[in-house]
Amino acid sequence: MGAASARFAALHRNTTSLVNAVREELHDPLTPVLALGAAASAAVGSGVDSFLVVSVMAGNAVISGAQRLRAERSLRGLLLSERMNGRLVDWAPAMSLADGVAADHEVFFAGLTAAPVRTVAAEELRVGDIIALRPSDVVPADARLLVSDRLELDEAGLTGESGPVAKDPAATPGADLADRSCMVYEGCTVLAGTGYAVVVAAGPQTEAGRAAELAGRATAPIGIEGRLAALTKVALPATGLGGAAVTLLGLMRGVPVREALSTGVAIAVAAVPEGLPLVATVAQSAAARRLSHRGVLTRSGRVLEALGRVDVVCFDKTGTLTEGRLAVARGAGYDHELPTGGALGMRLLRTAARACPEREGGRALAHATD
Repeated sequence: MGAASARFAALHRNTTSLVNAVREELHDPLTPVLALGAAASAAVGSGVDSFLVVSVMAGNAVISGAQRLRAERSLRGLLLSERMNGRLVDWAPAMSLADGVAADHEVFFAGLTAAPVRTVAAEELRVGDIIALRPSDVVPADARLLVSDRLELDEAGLTGESGPVAKDPAATPGADLADRSCMVYEGCTVLAGTGYAVVVAAGPQTEAGRAAELAGRATAPIGIEGRLAALTKVALPATGLGGAAVTLLGLMRGVPVREALSTGVAIAVAAVPEGLPLVATVAQSAAARRLSHRGVLTRSGRVLEALGRVDVVCFDKTGTLTEGRLAVARGAGYDHELPTGGALGMRLLRTAARACPEREGGRALAHATD
């Protein structure tokens, strides 16, 4: 019973998602025109024409909705695999700074570095929580530094700065975002050092969340969608007037009312390119599927038309494109370069690794090359 209930719940979720996606796809400029034509055809007894128009409209919406669902499901899988965690510190100061009482920095933060730390999902963090930062950590929220030791971050994803950014708890009032050395931001990576910070913003309230919200706002339709919208504004009145004129001329020539009305509706429906949305959707879906085989995830088929007009893509920072990981390609030894795959090159790398200094005072060095 439990397995059956789970399958039914999954089927219900998938069906609901598909219905919602199809509903969104029906917000097409030609949908009102096609619906009106189908209703008029049915009213004059042309059931076949009405069925064909409705089938084209529904098929277009289902194909586009299914493509969107597949892309969003893949995108959710990628996001789940990259879910951020944070090191939550169970610590609170033993003294209060109420009434303007000044306290020594070391006294106030006594016990912070020795406090227990537990890993939690970034979504669970709240303003006021204390988080610990270690090398290779991804900052789970915007936070104000309290204590740090040679802390360096990679902020290329937020500010575009390709080099390591040194952090320090000293206040930087009035500084620009990239110059706030006392702040750490969600999504940035800790390159070296350690630190403790208090969360000041989480989720969509972070700098990264606000930037994503601004980037995700809907824009005016472009390409085929925009042209269809403009065409509809002009063609719909013209189509209606043309159908009415044909009907009126038929009545003036003595044609029966039903026949004259049927002819006018046929003229109006024929003037609407009801196959265009379906052809465009099928072509975009096919292109999106081919791109998916090359590792490119297309959330909406409509962006392919815009990408098709792109000749050059420019990036302003190297840190935006690099992976942020070091890899040894060749080793320079003796008086010439050595391929690392060879026996001599591997021996050189092992020798260099043994020559690196070991831990000092229970703390690892910031970089192996130090």
